[in-house]
Amino acid sequence: MKMKLELLGPYKIHSISNDKVFHCPAAQKAGVYVYSVPFEAGGYLASYIGETGTTFLKRIKEHTINTLGSYKRIYDPKELSRGRKVLLWDGLWKSTRQECFNEFIEQYCMLSPAIYESIQQSYISFIPFEADNRMRRRVESAIANYLYKQPSPVGQFMDSDIRYIKKLRKGETSIEIEIYGGQQIRGFPQRVVA
Repeated sequence: MKMKLELLGPYKIHSISNDKVFHCPAAQKAGVYVYSVPFEAGGYLASYIGETGTTFLKRIKEHTINTLGSYKRIYDPKELSRGRKVLLWDGLWKSTRQECFNEFIEQYCMLSPAIYESIQQSYISFIPFEADNRMRRRVESAIANYLYKQPSPVGQFMDSDIRYIKKLRKGETSIEIEIYGGQQIRGFPQRVVA
């Protein structure tokens, strides 16, 4: 089986201009999405690959609320634009970090400018397509696993502890996927097998 998909974007998540994601018709669809940040050497670096069966817009709002509320990791935005990850806050998303909320409150004044700048710096791209949850996860994982294998800074830019699918289930067959439009994101695949 083969699929042809198109990557749309990147769109700024928060902006005073009209290039932000909320003006994009594709934001009302489902599929795979790519968070990225501008790279000072040119283009963008993918920081996260995700999938959603709801609308991209709904998922972006969830991500943004989770970032504002300390759930997500926060990296130094200036260093991200240089292709380096300097951790400022490890988030509350792991079960081992659930008791750290007071720590977040105590560090809030120091972290809040970085949180705001991170949201300002974030871009998102969409690969809209209709599929069941398993197929979306297969496409998401194929892209993420491809990016992990790229040389630095691309391969080390996404967090390594995100759970992506590593292998097919018994009875599943490989699918060749062609992706158009990803040239602005460094190392982004034109072809993957899911």
